[in-house]
Amino acid sequence: MTPLHTLYSNNKELLFSINFSILPVKKTSRATRKKKERKMALNLNPIAVKYSHKYPSIALPPKPTLKSPKFLTASTLSSGSTAKEIPDDYFVVLVGNMITEEALPTYQTMLNTGDGVRDETAASLTSWAEWIRGWTAEENRHGDLLNKYLYLCGRVDMRQIEKTIQYLIGSGMDPRTENSPYLGLIYTSFQERATFISHGNTARHAKKYGDSKLAQICGTIASDEKRHETAYTKIVEKHFEIDPDGTMLALADMMRKKIAMPAHLMYDGRDDNLFKHFSSVAQRLGVYTAKDYADILEFLVGRWTVEEITGLSSEGRKAQDYVCSLPQRIRRLEERSQGRAKEARLIDHSLELCKVEVERCKGTTIDIECASNSVPVLFREVESLKKPFSPPREVHVQVTHAMPPEKIEIFKNLDGWVEENILVHLKPVEKCWQPQDFLPDPASDGFHDQVMDLRERAKEIPDDYFVVLVGNMITEEALPTYQTMLNTGDGTRDETAASLTSWAVWTRAWTAEENRHGNLLNKYLYLCGRVDMRQIQKTIQYLIGSGMDPRTENSPYLGFIYTSFQERATFISHGNTARHAQEYGNLKLAQICGTIASDEKRHENAYTKIVEKLFEIDPDATMLALADMMRKKITMPAHLMYDGRDDNLFEHFSSVAQRLGVYTGKDYADILEFLVGRWKVKDITGLSSEGRKAQDFVCGLPQRIRRLALGRAKEARLKLFEIDPDGTVLALADMMRKKIAMPAHLMYDGCNDNLFKHFSSVAQRLGVYA
Repeated sequence: MTPLHTLYSNNKELLFSINFSILPVKKTSRATRKKKERKMALNLNPIAVKYSHKYPSIALPPKPTLKSPKFLTASTLSSGSTAKEIPDDYFVVLVGNMITEEALPTYQTMLNTGDGVRDETAASLTSWAEWIRGWTAEENRHGDLLNKYLYLCGRVDMRQIEKTIQYLIGSGMDPRTENSPYLGLIYTSFQERATFISHGNTARHAKKYGDSKLAQICGTIASDEKRHETAYTKIVEKHFEIDPDGTMLALADMMRKKIAMPAHLMYDGRDDNLFKHFSSVAQRLGVYTAKDYADILEFLVGRWTVEEITGLSSEGRKAQDYVCSLPQRIRRLEERSQGRAKEARLIDHSLELCKVEVERCKGTTIDIECASNSVPVLFREVESLKKPFSPPREVHVQVTHAMPPEKIEIFKNLDGWVEENILVHLKPVEKCWQPQDFLPDPASDGFHDQVMDLRERAKEIPDDYFVVLVGNMITEEALPTYQTMLNTGDGTRDETAASLTSWAVWTRAWTAEENRHGNLLNKYLYLCGRVDMRQIQKTIQYLIGSGMDPRTENSPYLGFIYTSFQERATFISHGNTARHAQEYGNLKLAQICGTIASDEKRHENAYTKIVEKLFEIDPDATMLALADMMRKKITMPAHLMYDGRDDNLFEHFSSVAQRLGVYTGKDYADILEFLVGRWKVKDITGLSSEGRKAQDFVCGLPQRIRRLALGRAKEARLKLFEIDPDGTVLALADMMRKKIAMPAHLMYDGCNDNLFKHFSSVAQRLGVYA
């Protein structure tokens, strides 16, 4: 593997230090690739690509000192050879668990509904906020791992699953914790133990079925859940110590309401009782049962020594009696629930499975682990890590909750307008694309050949492009952070994690649509074999743990200006990666990036429409907010990107994006100029003196940014001559020998093969460009 940590040319150090560990590949000609394709067409066994070629000019990382089992390898997932031995019911439960884990943005939102503990800025440095982000970052790995396993095993309908995930994130969850940390932390204590039990039981079943790798996967996730359970129960234990009466009443209240599972609103577009059916199968298999519910409550009652607490009010003592007697009452109901589970044996559910034929196991296996020579973190020695578990911090002095009540009321009064004018920019889930539409079908006979073709085509793409594509994917995968950021806005936040206000519906549905972007790019990069996935996954965990600091200060004015700018920036970035992929001849990757760009454009239209409405009803405040946001500068969502080694990782990623023309300083100025025009900022009248000053500042800013960008570009060119004069002169001469082709030299209108030549002739004749 090749870390682009230090890339050398002619023994002279060059300009970037990107830590994405691009795997070097031996480039093959198109003729060679066509030859291989013809062999595949003749049903000859394709040979696994051996990435033995090493660039002599690139420093390689040291080999790991410990050997350990890897989670997803060809030997364990060879055409679903072990997975096909497992009964369907088990996969129904495993799919349900995975869907639950994948709705992670919802759970971070739920934790952030708690008064006094929420992350007020999306990058708050309170210990509560750091815990929530760190917990989310760890939990994010669970859904990612189960998702990839289920995709590779070929036993399930991935498109249906992806659709169900989109519905679930859009629905949110309703645990009825009512913004109370007392209720919320009791809920999570119970819930973490429930998921520990569920994943532990799926591990036990997998081992019984002979799938040791799947048992390891589920067992490792269960281990995380147990650690998280310990933390949450410790918090509630502290609550009982300092406020026993309030905590006792909250525990009784939570148990009277019953603990709703996180995915209780699960829906797939067809089955209104999908969660009930999933739960029936889990009960029948013994993965999660009514007995487990009673056992968890009994465990928590003992853990918190509820029976021994004294000094309670009369209401507190009633609550204590109720809670202590509840486990036995639940157990008496268990026999009835078991009877219902037996009757439900023939219930038709819509978690569809793909039947695996024995013939699918024939043929040559390929290493679908894609270049990762690292081992699971549980087995790795921790040696001289710069920041073992602490992501980067960024502190800005922010004014929080500064909007007066009348401004908050503006946003509450806009709820009906949002329903009619903004929610229309969402697509119905049934009409949305899903990641599986673009990926090799693991249930098909040609899955191996499809993966091999994807890897062959990926070999044609230069390393720099993958640096940018990985950076874009990591940005998309930190989605829980962005939902949290949207929910910092006073007057627009989702107060319950399942609020029915139009603002909350938009935020959840937007998150559900965006969730597909990271999922798709993640799987493509995993399959292509060009990148170190473990390093990438670690970077994602750091980024989610860091949060983001756009400095929007709980103001929807600032927040929606930020998202308007940001959605256009991601539209441009994904659009340019699509263009580059097409130039490299990778039409599938171009389609993937272009499809994501199309979503970003639709979301941009929604956010810009909101700000347009704000200029209409409150022009002065909106103008001041726009100027304020631009003075602070629009920071990219992944500006706190870190991989455990490179403190300037985002800066280095941005440098490569600038050099490739994927996202540049010019784009920043163009976006601002576009928005100034879109919102007709120059034409707005009736402003205060401060508003007019803000207007002048904003309208003059694009040209100032362009002048700065030109200066930086000139400095960069001079820097190249300074660092490597010989190489830069040779490159300049080489470029001039090739001749500078105009950007539109491939211009074509469907009938004139020489259209650009004819256009150039006219330009020459007129003296426009000679």
